Amino acid sequence: MLKQLYVKDLLDERKTPPEGETVELLGWIKLRRDHGGKVFLYITDSTGTIQTICSSDTLSTDVLKTAKSTPLESAVRIGGRVTTFGDEREIIV
Repeated sequence: MLKQLYVKDLLDERKTPPEGETVELLGWIKLRRDHGGKVFLYITDSTGTIQTICSSDTLSTDVLKTAKSTPLESAVRIGGRVTTFGDEREIIV
């Protein structure tokens, strides 16, 4: 199956999935910030970049470890809930 959801779709107010909807996004890891129990991955595709949040509150230790150790520029498939923080859209993995 071909990819049907792009970063621009998540950021476009006219196309944005509703708050809390589960989405799957394909892209590559542009940047990572590790704050102990939370890892922020910036996922990029050909249309833009979106922040994802990987938290020890919602993920197993193994999955969080993978988020911390996957090399930058790796191709990934991220699944999670769409949320809005301030005026920014994010995905909670």
